[in-house]
Formats: sequence, structure tokens, C-alpha cells
Amino acid sequence: MNRPALVLIFLSIICVPLRAATPKAEAAARVFAANCAGCHSAQAKSSDFSVATLDAVIAGGKKHGRSVVGGHPEQSPLVKILKGEVAPQMPMGKALAAADIAAVEAWIRELPAEKIAASKDEWRWPYEKPVKRTPPAVTNAAWVKNPIDSFILSKLEENKLKPAPKANK
Repeated sequence: MNRPALVLIFLSIICVPLRAATPKAEAAARVFAANCAGCHSAQAKSSDFSVATLDAVIAGGKKHGRSVVGGHPEQSPLVKILKGEVAPQMPMGKALAAADIAAVEAWIRELPAEKIAASKDEWRWPYEKPVKRTPPAVTNAAWVKNPIDSFILSKLEENKLKPAPKANK
């Protein structure tokens, strides 16, 4: 095999991880390869963040966690870091060109949108300020000793279960 063919095969093997499915993903991969791979390659992984694959970019690193919110570049920590809205601005020591940031945003915009907020009916207690709720109506009202019991009993009744009898002390 001649030398140019070997070089071509070698380069195609190296570039496989950054190959992408869409033109926007390919453009974003080129931005990451040109501007980020020096510090965030699969080997270096500064802050445990890698641009070796687009999946690795989405997964993020230790400092900010998941770096991409699919369909929402304005909410993605990666875009905020690239724009300098979150310190430190990357790439370190220089500002990324507006066209490069636009390419990354376009790629994120085409990713499947993720659920951003819980529906009004879903109670996400670790993330929201608690709101006083009216206890639900139950059929076995005699079992209810305080408002919390109404919530418990309603879930039991919903699943066609009965509360256990009172335990002996």
C-alpha cells in the first residue's frame, strides 16, 4: 500500500469519533475539534469534559454537569460558557467567533427538545417551593386523622388498596 493511502486511512480513523449525522452536527463537531480538542480531548478531559464525540459534549463534565439542553441553546451551559455568560469563557484566552457559536447553537436547536419544566400537576418537591394543597376527598374518611392521611389514603384507594390495621403498641 502506498503512503498517501495509509495517511488517508489513518486520518479517517482519527476523525471517526467526531463524525456526525447532520450538516449542523458536523459543523459543531468542526468547531469543537478546532477550538476545544486541545484541552478537552478524550485523553486530556479538562474538568472531565471531552469533545471527542458529540455524545460526550452533550454529557458535559464535572463542573457544570450536562452541557446541552436539547432544542434550547439559550438554556445550555455550553453556549453560556462559549458566550462568556458563565465564567470562565471558553476557549480559554480567546473569544469564539460569532459564526462558530451560531453553528453550535444551530446543532443544539436541532436536537430533540427536552422537558424543561414539570407540568403544573406534577409536584417536584426538591426543586420547587412547597405549595399548600387541599387534601383530596376519600371514601374512608373515618381513617383520616390529619390532612396528610388524606393524601396517603387517596393513593391507596386509587390503587384499590386498603390501609393496614392499627398496630399494637
